[in-house]
Amino acid sequence: MLISVVIPVFNAQEYIENTVDSVINQEYKNWELIIIDDCSTDDSLSIVETKYKSNKKIEIIKLERNSGGPAKPRNIGIKNSNGDFIAFLDQDDIWDNGKLRICCNSICDNVDFIYHDMRVVAENDYSVKQKILSSRQLEQPVLIDLLINDNAILNSSVMVRRSLLVKIGDINESKKMIASEDYNTWLRIAKITDNFLYIPKVLGSYFVHSSGASNKDMYSSVIYATKEFMTYITPRQRKKIKVQRVYVRARYKYLNNERGAAVKALLFFCLNYGDITIKIKSAYMLLSTAVLSIIRKITRNKEVVFK
Repeated sequence: MLISVVIPVFNAQEYIENTVDSVINQEYKNWELIIIDDCSTDDSLSIVETKYKSNKKIEIIKLERNSGGPAKPRNIGIKNSNGDFIAFLDQDDIWDNGKLRICCNSICDNVDFIYHDMRVVAENDYSVKQKILSSRQLEQPVLIDLLINDNAILNSSVMVRRSLLVKIGDINESKKMIASEDYNTWLRIAKITDNFLYIPKVLGSYFVHSSGASNKDMYSSVIYATKEFMTYITPRQRKKIKVQRVYVRARYKYLNNERGAAVKALLFFCLNYGDITIKIKSAYMLLSTAVLSIIRKITRNKEVVFK
């Protein structure tokens, strides 16, 4: 079975060789790789063309205008693919050598969508290098699980039948959905099939860095990505989703040292309406914010005294 690997590239000169090499080094050899350069302004395209252009299994596509997000390059990659399954890989992630072999061995008539765990590799943060991003087997109906329990699927872990991507009419290219277009795609696929298979193994590495989507406030993009599906769930489930999203936004701002009145209001909302886990986490952030505020006041008072 031919597997089509799609990698959109924009200014990835530091990572792209490791990413592409992780495909070339796969134990499973029946693959094609489509690299779509989205008008990179660094040496990404030069690196790819110099090192890989002669490889007949690799197609390099150069866009004439920057698309402003990964959705359009991925759609172009899908349109130029020939495989029965599409495997997505982000420009700064890598696969373990057995990734495609293990995933392909799991394919059968009752499997349309495959995903797995990945390890974290963090830029200048050695404390999380051994952290594992674990997913879960989604309960049926998958659409409802994805909605009320949030996105459990990393893009670079996914293999999906090409026919399903064609059936849903491509990945949404709206700028309002950047960083959440993958979540929207999984939801649209889940309207068609519940045949999602989770492989509980670490089969790749997910790179976290300052310019990555994981370090952006995704509150608005997630709302836009899911709004068309809200009619499928109950008012109580919608309330649960709202609390989860408010918590994620509050945590993002907290971790980025935004700890003013607005963030406290978000945390108090979570403290009032969240489940026990969210209540505990929100209380911890509020307490640590209060302690930090007291320490700062004491420090300022000491400075005034010594002056």
